[in-house]
Amino acid sequence: MRLVTCIEVFVRGWVGELVDHGEPYRSQADKLSIGLKFDYLLSATIDGKTLTLGDVVSHGVSFNSFHQIAGIFDKLLDGQFVNRLGVARDRARVEIHGLDDRPIIENLDAVCQTLTRLYEVRHILTHELPAKRPYTSDELSSFFSAAMNFLDAADEVLTTELHGDYPLTQAAMNMEAAADAEAAKQEMSDLLRQVEQLSDVDGKLLSASQKAWEAYCTAEAELHASLVEGGTMRPTIYCGEVAQMARERTARLRWWVERALRGI
Repeated sequence: MRLVTCIEVFVRGWVGELVDHGEPYRSQADKLSIGLKFDYLLSATIDGKTLTLGDVVSHGVSFNSFHQIAGIFDKLLDGQFVNRLGVARDRARVEIHGLDDRPIIENLDAVCQTLTRLYEVRHILTHELPAKRPYTSDELSSFFSAAMNFLDAADEVLTTELHGDYPLTQAAMNMEAAADAEAAKQEMSDLLRQVEQLSDVDGKLLSASQKAWEAYCTAEAELHASLVEGGTMRPTIYCGEVAQMARERTARLRWWVERALRGI
């Protein structure tokens, strides 16, 4: 039952992340059967935060078998999930540890059958109150092994789907975060130049506002990075905050441009 719970949390988490990521997953979610029910998990999600479309979809999908889980991801990935599951590889195993390159799931059919059996056992235990154990001791290890292989392979497929060949080392993560922050700042700078050309914008006030923002951005990024001061991931945290705040600043600057285009 705990294995099934782990799988359920994993599935709902990824469904929400895919949908909230945007297209094409948001449109593909229309293929899913959503039956929203107000339960503790949903109420805990709502409490204290804004509910996203991903939250709604992830809590609304129903899956009582491994077949349903595979079907959910197949719909979100337009039929490309199960096939990719069988060929997913652990990049870190090869690129970092130098081990042999082999699929995470070496026998996809066997894993699918074992997980199907796991859900059958879980259903019996939950709903039928059997007098005897509906599984053998020998099956327990296969349940754990199949569940872990599925979670590892599915996570690789879905992470690659959203992020491509994502960096594996901290150095590579730092470089990618720095490039992302620079791109976000460049977009902000380009838009800032457009705002400077607007006739009804006070250039001195805009300049003062931008300087104040830059000081705040640096201080805020330093604050967050201080949580890992001395660690190798500090540049990733720092640049991540800069990128996020630059995009927020860009959104506010874009309001001025859109206002001018509407002739307000």
